[in-house]
Amino acid sequence: MKKFFRSFTGKVILFLLCTLSVVSLIGSGLAAIYNLDEDVYGSTYEESMERAARSPVFSEARQIIWDHLYKNKEITEAMHYDSSRSNLIFRISENGKEIIVSDEYAKNASKQHVYHLDLSAFEDQYGNLTDWTHGTVSDEYFNRNFSADYIIKEPLVHLDYVAVTVTAFQLVYALRFAIYPIGILSALILLVSYVALWRVAGKSPQEEELHPGVFHKIPFDILLAGFLFAAALWVMIVSSTSFLPAVILFVAGGGILYEVFLGLSMSLSVRLQDHSLFQNSLIMHCFRLAWNIVKWFGRKLRKVWDLIRYTAGSLPLITKTVIAVGVLSFAEFLVLGNYHNERAELLTVWFLEKLVLIPLILLLAVNLRKLQQSGQALASGNLNYKTDTSKLLWDFKKHGENLNSIATGMNLAVAKQTKSERMKTELITNVSHDIKTPLTSIINYADLIGKEECENEKIKEYSEVLLRQGNRLKRLIEDLVEASKASTGNLDVVMENCDASVFVSQASGEYEDKLKNAGLTLVTKMPEETLTIQADGRRMWRVFDNLMNNICKYAQENTRVYLTLEKQGNKAVFTFKNTSRDSLDISPDELMERFVRGDESRNTDGNGLGLSIARSLAELQKGSLDLAIDGDLFKAILRFPLVS
Repeated sequence: MKKFFRSFTGKVILFLLCTLSVVSLIGSGLAAIYNLDEDVYGSTYEESMERAARSPVFSEARQIIWDHLYKNKEITEAMHYDSSRSNLIFRISENGKEIIVSDEYAKNASKQHVYHLDLSAFEDQYGNLTDWTHGTVSDEYFNRNFSADYIIKEPLVHLDYVAVTVTAFQLVYALRFAIYPIGILSALILLVSYVALWRVAGKSPQEEELHPGVFHKIPFDILLAGFLFAAALWVMIVSSTSFLPAVILFVAGGGILYEVFLGLSMSLSVRLQDHSLFQNSLIMHCFRLAWNIVKWFGRKLRKVWDLIRYTAGSLPLITKTVIAVGVLSFAEFLVLGNYHNERAELLTVWFLEKLVLIPLILLLAVNLRKLQQSGQALASGNLNYKTDTSKLLWDFKKHGENLNSIATGMNLAVAKQTKSERMKTELITNVSHDIKTPLTSIINYADLIGKEECENEKIKEYSEVLLRQGNRLKRLIEDLVEASKASTGNLDVVMENCDASVFVSQASGEYEDKLKNAGLTLVTKMPEETLTIQADGRRMWRVFDNLMNNICKYAQENTRVYLTLEKQGNKAVFTFKNTSRDSLDISPDELMERFVRGDESRNTDGNGLGLSIARSLAELQKGSLDLAIDGDLFKAILRFPLVS
């Protein structure tokens, strides 16, 4: 079935179905409107016939009266009426007096139904009848009243206005109950056939590829404009033509236009399928031409603008400022010279000048503000900040690009420094590894020598010194490697939720004996609520270990040491407090540096790396370590964000 309707014969059949169904639908609709408007369903056949024939009968009766009164001819010789060539038989009276009687009237009056029509007209001072109307009107204006009795001949043998009207009425009356199902069926057939015609447009029975017709290359808007022009011309011709030619032109022209409309619909379907409706349209061609012209002018203007911008850009900022101020001052001088006696004109020019000058000054201020923000960002250490130069003007744009170049250069320098630090860390790690191997052998052999049976006590003493100093050197190497890795972020950190109070309890238990031996008393304080932080337990304990070792080394004997945990805002804060044994004439920042120790005499076995390592490890875990010195009071403060 699909192949059949794609063939030429199938498309012709669909065309005919669309045409016949639309004719049937229009006819059914007009008939339904007529029947409802004229109350055909509530009237007899004769009453409906009389109403239907009123218009043609009125026209013919009026012409007969005119010919009879003003041409002084018999009815059979009237210019516009001949009973042998008409479908009507008349008897016309005026004020009860017969003035016109057809010869056939008396013969047919008893055989056929006689209809009645009243006419009224106005007779002016020259005896002309004008302003005809239906019915009998008794007033000063309509002063001539006529009565027409008429018979409609059957069958209707003459083609005239009466025949067309009566035949149409008889058809409508005969189908008065069938027009509604006919209309519904016609609408369904029209819808199905039109959709089918739309779908098979441009398709052949053998393949799915589109085959546009010969008119496909013509832009659719031209075809549509031609169709609308033809339709408008058709309406004008039909409305200005007499009845019978108008009917013929209406039917013939309407049919042709409808077939052209179906052809346009098929062309529209093909153009939508191959996406050429807008691309191949006159409007689009005109738009492309206009756009090409605009682009050509744009390129020319761009060249002129580039030349002006290059010339202006070559001038220093001070020179451009001087030129701008000079031009503005000269313009003001000319205005003052021309309008110094005209207050209104002078105020108008002043207002227009400010209308241009104030936005320009604001724009320059916005440019300066952006450059200021960029400078502040770079000054604060944000080397990734980029100045948006897309909306900056003139020298401000160059300055913004220079700031971006500075940030890029500083980023390169930081990257180079980072690389250098990483290489330094790798060097320290590698060298430390090479040192630890023979150092381990030295320590092991010193330990073995000390365990050997020997009469010379000095040898045991020497081995103990070697063993002690070897272990100290080993710890120094390990701390040095760890400090380098921690400061460069090369240590692995496994973050997990931890109870902060556990670290306080662990420190208290681990260092209880060591603190007693140092003559120190530990006082701890923890909140009742659980404070949870994100930390690496192993790295966190190393921080506590370094801080507690510092306390054991440098705290004044027979004093208290305080280790507290408290909640401050959204952070857990650990505080280590002790009284220093030696005078701390040094700033906290200096004390935090590598290889710096609190005792200048360096009598203890520390190496000055503990605090630096502790701070680096705390920062690796998203925390912070700060020192505070108040006289001999030493405080180390650890802060870590709480887990909500």
